[in-house]
Amino acid sequence: MNIISQNFRNVLKNRLESKINYLTSTFVDNLMNNLTSKDHVYLTLASEANRVSKDIAKEVIIEVIEEFDAYFRNSKERKRTYYVSKKGVPRTITTILGDLTFTRTLYVTKDRNEYYFYIDEMLGLPKYDHYDPIVKGLAIRETFYTNQAQAGRIVGERITDIANLTDKNTAPFAISRQTINSWLSKWNTTIVYERHKSTPRTLYIMADEKYIGAQGKDGDIMGKAFVVFEGVKQVSKGRRALINRHVFTCHSSKPWEELLDRLIEIYEYDKIEDFYVLSDGGNWLTVGMHELKLESFQKVEHLLCLFHFKQAIHHITTVEEERKAIFQSFLNDKRKVFKNVLNTYIDKYPHRRVMIEKKIKYLLNHYKAAKHMASSAIGSSMEAHISHFIASTFASRPKGYKESNINKYFMLNDAKINGINLFNTYLLTYNQTEKNSQCDESVCNTPLLKKREELPIVSLPYLNGSNSLPTYYALSDLSRINRKIKV
Repeated sequence: MNIISQNFRNVLKNRLESKINYLTSTFVDNLMNNLTSKDHVYLTLASEANRVSKDIAKEVIIEVIEEFDAYFRNSKERKRTYYVSKKGVPRTITTILGDLTFTRTLYVTKDRNEYYFYIDEMLGLPKYDHYDPIVKGLAIRETFYTNQAQAGRIVGERITDIANLTDKNTAPFAISRQTINSWLSKWNTTIVYERHKSTPRTLYIMADEKYIGAQGKDGDIMGKAFVVFEGVKQVSKGRRALINRHVFTCHSSKPWEELLDRLIEIYEYDKIEDFYVLSDGGNWLTVGMHELKLESFQKVEHLLCLFHFKQAIHHITTVEEERKAIFQSFLNDKRKVFKNVLNTYIDKYPHRRVMIEKKIKYLLNHYKAAKHMASSAIGSSMEAHISHFIASTFASRPKGYKESNINKYFMLNDAKINGINLFNTYLLTYNQTEKNSQCDESVCNTPLLKKREELPIVSLPYLNGSNSLPTYYALSDLSRINRKIKV
């Protein structure tokens, strides 16, 4: 099967040309008839062109698939190894072009009496897959820009013909949220990040947590988020940006250890001398951050986010002038004087004594870290990052996540934020992460898998022509489908 005969090429070329010519001719006839009876000429033209281009692409794919199936069925390799069990076994998958139905041959091995679909293996389609990897990859990508339900609607509309989108009596096709969730659950991939070209002497880490709704349990899931960057730069008046920003999120009892693994992956870690951790001073943050220090020369220093510092001041008094006076004392006075200023509010508002004492304790415990932050030119935008990167995906709408799956969602959301193309990643790992069982239980029992590198690499004559049509892209992908992909 590694050598495709010239006769096969010619037969395939003639069949494709005949099919394309027929569909094109039909398109022209239908178009002329509709243009004379429709008011919306452009819409009719665009709709018909969209429909026929999809039909041509689908028919071309079907012809190629079924010709390859016949070629393998008649080959010496097949005759040496397999019996023909059943011809014309149909399979339907939903593609970006719409539903595509093709027929293939079911084989049985001569020596082990095991069943096998050559074409399913050639295409890399696991059994029971009703959607092709392009549709699945697009839906997964859209999930992390919107949500699963919205992603299903967006991709569904891409599959739906334009004519149906304009028909108020026809609901656009949509992929269910449960279906997309199932794809995500079955996709077992690991995102590998490239090493940064250079390693800074100083690294800044913003750290915070976000609570996410959980399925099947009381309480929420705590997501621990880190934003790593090498400094800030002014990009326009009133706007700054983080230099080489990298986001990492996890649900873990040892988040700093997991962050450390990521930093070692992307940096030459022993070249980093200073770590500045920006946070609200939560216990898991201040206790664990010292895990970053692996070398004796490395320094880890805490900078308290001034947003939380000011928030504590606001809990002490509701009077704006008093709030400003407290903060000015913090900026200008020694710790002892600042403490005395705070204590005056215990007597001033005795009915709020417990709350005030609690906030005073917080302010004094984090006095040094807040001073470091106030004297720093960095500033902290952790709250904005949490809102934009984490909450927008996981908490902006009422939803719940399984605790067992949440780290996968965090990993993929981080990848999107960090510039990883999730669509490409899915396509590259599709056949490596999903079990490729080729035989439907309705027609056979035990699958037999061939090695993909043993399958033919083909060249299709049609690809020598125009590269701007859907047909070209469909055939181009098909001609490469059995090449070994390196991730």
